[in-house]
Amino acid sequence: MQSESFLIEEFKFPVPPTTMSRQEKGKFSPQEIEVMRKKSLSKQESQVYVNYMADNFVINFTVIQNSARTCIKKFSIYNAGQRNIPSFFWAIYFYDNGKVGHNSFPYPRGLPVDNSELLIFHEAGNLYRLSPTEKFSPYINSRDTIEVPYESYGPHVSRHYSFPNWFVSCDICSPRILKSTAGEDLSFVETFSKPQQLKRNSRDLYRAFTAKDRFSRNSAAAKAPKPSVHSVIPTPLRVDAGGEESLVVTPSDWVVSAKDFVEEASLLAGKLHLKTAKSATSKVITFSQGKVKLPKNSSLSISEAYHIYINPSKNTIEVTANEASGAFYAAQTLLSLTEKDRSDTSKEAGYKFPGMNITDAPRFEYRGLMLDVSRNFVQKATVLKLLDLMATYKVNKFHFHLTDDDAWRLEIPEFPELTKYASNRCLDPSHEVCLPPSLGSGPFVNTSGSGFYTVNDYKEILRYAKSRHIEVIPEIDVPGHARSAIQAMELRYRRTKNSMYRLIDPDDRSRYLSAQSYTDDAVNPCVDGTYQFFKVILRNLQELHKDIQPLTFYMLGGDEVAGGAWEKSPACADLKQKHELRDYHDLKKFFFKRMMEELRQEDLTFGLWGDAVLDKSLNPNPLEEGMKGKVYTYSWSNVWEWKRGSLAYKLANAGYKVSTCNLNLANAA
Repeated sequence: MQSESFLIEEFKFPVPPTTMSRQEKGKFSPQEIEVMRKKSLSKQESQVYVNYMADNFVINFTVIQNSARTCIKKFSIYNAGQRNIPSFFWAIYFYDNGKVGHNSFPYPRGLPVDNSELLIFHEAGNLYRLSPTEKFSPYINSRDTIEVPYESYGPHVSRHYSFPNWFVSCDICSPRILKSTAGEDLSFVETFSKPQQLKRNSRDLYRAFTAKDRFSRNSAAAKAPKPSVHSVIPTPLRVDAGGEESLVVTPSDWVVSAKDFVEEASLLAGKLHLKTAKSATSKVITFSQGKVKLPKNSSLSISEAYHIYINPSKNTIEVTANEASGAFYAAQTLLSLTEKDRSDTSKEAGYKFPGMNITDAPRFEYRGLMLDVSRNFVQKATVLKLLDLMATYKVNKFHFHLTDDDAWRLEIPEFPELTKYASNRCLDPSHEVCLPPSLGSGPFVNTSGSGFYTVNDYKEILRYAKSRHIEVIPEIDVPGHARSAIQAMELRYRRTKNSMYRLIDPDDRSRYLSAQSYTDDAVNPCVDGTYQFFKVILRNLQELHKDIQPLTFYMLGGDEVAGGAWEKSPACADLKQKHELRDYHDLKKFFFKRMMEELRQEDLTFGLWGDAVLDKSLNPNPLEEGMKGKVYTYSWSNVWEWKRGSLAYKLANAGYKVSTCNLNLANAA
């Protein structure tokens, strides 16, 4: 996410003049130039030149200077091949997470570059197109360099803010990735070394590490006390070590016996390659249900508490837990304690456990991790690996960000357009095949920009998560960040002429720019199609979860709705008059109130990003008494520099449950 402070404002920052090393146009007569311009290339000829440009044009990108609100950047295009490229209407597509040409936005006729010989067009989001005008030189000669300076909104202080897989095409050509930008090593981006590149503005106190700084820090780390070999992450509530004694668990003679918690015991047995048995008195790991003693008057989670007693003298390991989740976390703790026994190579290899007592219970009921698969899709197998990793560290909430502007990732059988169309990204002038490229995904569909989870995929993820005591919290982000859904439903409307599920007011003439530079990503809260669509999605999610992990928690999203959305919507004008609403903030409140009422009827707890419930003054909207304890807010923007360090406290004091977010990690208070 980006700060709301990075919305379009008026700033004046001069773009520096540029020079070009192409051969002088003066070598051609005006008559020769006119003939060259009128000569058009065939589709085959154009494709040959596009292919050549992809193979031989070398891109070099750099940041010239960051300032308080504007960043000046430049990229050069060098013709490293032997051919001269004649004049035709090629286009180079590139990505920028800033708002390119923010002082001039919108610019439907293009943003002039280099005395108007080149124009930059905003395609969608972070995708831009560089195209020549009729004034452009009739040739790009071999060894020529074209320099393209431009400005964007917001700082660009790391080469890793840049994206790979720029590409070239033309109106009648197939696109090709510029080889010099291919892959994720970002070799075409210059190293950032100057203060004006590394600092966000003149007041920025950041100082780049030198080799000496790094050596000093690494030396200090090397001298720090080393953690115990048997340390557990997260640190248990209480650990009583049993001295130097230990025991060795070997697959041939140890067993796991489970009076209770059979599934959790079986999981541990599988990991340690042990057999299960109904009972045993020695060389056994037992699982049983019992009350785990915790400190009096503590707010620790009793249901997830466990106790482990590793007894070397009796060759036993005893696991006691209040509920199955505690038994599972005990198994994870034992797995983190395992140490391969190499004391006697002539004997069977086993696992060495130190003698100790462990009592543990989590401080936080909500221990979450969010995975955003909209911006970059990850395969189901990778999701399952992530769930295993979450289980290792006893993280129990999987916030599954399934949709955003860039793509829709979950199959909804009633709306095939969501996955056949909106799950794919590619260069598609027809707007019938896919959404536009984004974040370096390139012009083709065979990248991480494209993909979705089938109904069966999602159910498998649910089963896998359930077996690891992880709750899956699906997020369908609305009303902003919803371009993928909007475009899919517009495609459906064009094909069926049925407006029942349209998410926009077709007569809306509002002009806005979202934090991620989209101009059309907010569903309209004033049309009934928005709520009908939501009901179908919710019904499908409930059906998917029903027999595996019933849906109890739903994430609505609600963040970063751009100012200016719905201002010129006739449907919203009518709604505002009918319900005495004043502005964009009132419309948001109306939308969330109606959505929350739908969810309350389904007896669901639900979540919202923190800024969804803030008013103009960044104060939380009042929460109805009956909703307290049912609404989680994910407070992601409590940044002191933005004067928002107290937001999480304000939300909690207003009656919201609060999950404080740090990058992709979340803990709830």
